[in-house]
Amino acid sequence: MKCRYDCSGKWLKGNVHLHTTVSDGSQTPMEAARAYADEGYDFVAITDHNTPSRFSEEDGWPLIVLDGAELDGVENNVWYHVLCLGSFKDLPEGDGLFAKLNACKAQGGVVILAHPHLLMYRFEEALAYKFDGVEIYNALGELVNRNANQTYWDFMMLAENTDVLGFAVDDAHGCGKPPEGEPEYAYWKLGWIVVNCREATSASVFDAIRRGNFYSSTGPRFESIEITEDDRIVLHTSPIRNAWIVSRAWECRCKGMPPAGIFTEAEFPMQEWPYIRAVIEDESGRRAWSNSILAKQQ
Repeated sequence: MKCRYDCSGKWLKGNVHLHTTVSDGSQTPMEAARAYADEGYDFVAITDHNTPSRFSEEDGWPLIVLDGAELDGVENNVWYHVLCLGSFKDLPEGDGLFAKLNACKAQGGVVILAHPHLLMYRFEEALAYKFDGVEIYNALGELVNRNANQTYWDFMMLAENTDVLGFAVDDAHGCGKPPEGEPEYAYWKLGWIVVNCREATSASVFDAIRRGNFYSSTGPRFESIEITEDDRIVLHTSPIRNAWIVSRAWECRCKGMPPAGIFTEAEFPMQEWPYIRAVIEDESGRRAWSNSILAKQQ
């Protein structure tokens, strides 16, 4: 295995779970894209319910737009919601949700289990399909106090496959400035991923997502994640108060407890654990999560 992260490119911020008026969102795709662009985002994925998007880069978007969809359906009496990133066509009808997911994968898509704690999956249900990733933070789930998604990631999916990716998302159904007299939208700008790309293009962003060359965040930043020649894990970050490397159960190392003040660099010796992922926390308690730092395949 080798280090998953190549931090030599440019970090680009994006939300990959977004609904528009194509399904049950409040803004058109262009309005939603403009709202995120105005907040400094570099890309979004438009993922309306059961309606794969196929946008053109020539449509005058204010930021990079990725295609996708949120597919739902019943398998083995379980109602799944699955975030699918990529451009899809000719998805099978009548063969069940997993057949559609297989078709998405066959077309190069990334298939992500959406908000598992929100839908209260049993562990065996979440493991019934080989998902490429799982939402570890979902702003809609936060709104209704259903965001213990990392349990699914750590104790099930990473135990089965250390390349399973973790995503922080908004799952926004409304964004930007609401109509006059309407309340502010409650769950957008709260969870995102940050990819490292050599080019600011949809193809480069999607390739970084596929390879897991990104981190998820609700606030703090990883500036770089590296493994040195003498087997040290070195994290450079925005100002934080805690940093961890974690794996299963008690397999954990921490900098910052007891409080070590505010710092921007953390260093840990390499561990012979099944996987190692990093977590950082800022003064406000907001966190960011790396994917498994060691990748089996790239």
